[in-house]
Amino acid sequence: MSQVSVLELRRRAAEILKPAMGDETPAAERALICGAWRWTLTDLALHQQDLVDEERVEQILDMANRMARHEPLQYVVGHCDFCGIEMASAPGALIPRPETEQLVEAVVEWTEGRKGLRAMDIGTGSGCIAASLSEMLVEPKVVAVDVSDEALAVARQNVSGRRVELRKVDILTANVDELGEYDIVVSNPPYVMQKEREAMEANVLDYEPGLALFVPDDDPLIFYRRIATLCRGGLLARGGALFFEINEALGTEMSAMLSGMGFADVEIRKDYLGKDRIAVCTKL
Repeated sequence: MSQVSVLELRRRAAEILKPAMGDETPAAERALICGAWRWTLTDLALHQQDLVDEERVEQILDMANRMARHEPLQYVVGHCDFCGIEMASAPGALIPRPETEQLVEAVVEWTEGRKGLRAMDIGTGSGCIAASLSEMLVEPKVVAVDVSDEALAVARQNVSGRRVELRKVDILTANVDELGEYDIVVSNPPYVMQKEREAMEANVLDYEPGLALFVPDDDPLIFYRRIATLCRGGLLARGGALFFEINEALGTEMSAMLSGMGFADVEIRKDYLGKDRIAVCTKL
């Protein structure tokens, strides 16, 4: 079986990536190799002359071709990092974003180390929020729900061995009796308006699930309103907190809606780029 060096493999991968990636090719090639083999950049530098067998070469070049067709790196290598935890990643669920890490951080900060809190993650997708909360809170009871079988299959990998219960639930038709009561309700629901499609990258539109992304232009708060209504009706315990990741264009509308529904301490927080991204409120 023929072998090539890691350096030669990198050159071949870069050739495949160049037409699609342009100036980003070196970074994309490094990310591919490191992601596929779970190497650090130091590992990559130290193993330049290592020999790679034909099977592994073909595996990497196949991955490079997938990336050249704009398939996201996280789907290509099958994993990603979220809150310092490696998560499985597959096309049935959205790829976790750094903004969602801020959502988790907001929840953890609010708990102030309290023990045994009940948390529900609505629209769990990959399960990244639920899995992270199960690790970062003190003996929590976490329930995560989603309507998508494909998303739940990914989430099942990420919550395996963790204190998380997964349920298939359509939140638009669910009732409080079947869901229970929680001290924390957190959600990163679909919030991209159809009219925003034109500004989105091909790697998102062509590969990530539209079910988890898009809402109607004439009712972009549909999921937020429904979740907030359930929280007012008993899903959220008195003194509990509701956390949303939101569309950057709808911060004012979100604040008005939550305040109008009687929630207290309504706050719209900005993400790392200074955009409205997280809504937080409490139930008196």
